[in-house]
Amino acid sequence: MRQPTESEEPSKPETILVVDDDPLVCRATSHLVTVIGYCVRIADNGDEAIEIVKNTPTEIDAVLMDVSMPVMNGIECFEALMKISPTLPVILISGHPFVASELQRLNDLGLRGYLKKPYRIADLEPMFVEVFGK
Repeated sequence: MRQPTESEEPSKPETILVVDDDPLVCRATSHLVTVIGYCVRIADNGDEAIEIVKNTPTEIDAVLMDVSMPVMNGIECFEALMKISPTLPVILISGHPFVASELQRLNDLGLRGYLKKPYRIADLEPMFVEVFGK
């Protein structure tokens, strides 16, 4: 029996690290991410997200993270992640709008996207298509 060549083997879906302190939001977001075809890892706060990225750097392909969290907020975590892995795509989520100058500063640091709550699957999918180019 012929073995598939490397180019014929199915590619592994990307893994998205979902970071949110609210378990219900985390579960709902994780469900949406899996529905559009990605694998999910979960972190409850910024500190945990940093540890996951440090300990498994090749397993995380992008981060989808809430801004308002205890322990370490999403902006602080994003800034720390950019020092650890400057090319890691991070998309921030917030129920509050950013001031334009703050959003520009984050974009200059490498932020790949921003979603305002509430969001839908139709909002998430184009973000990941842009991030992964497919």
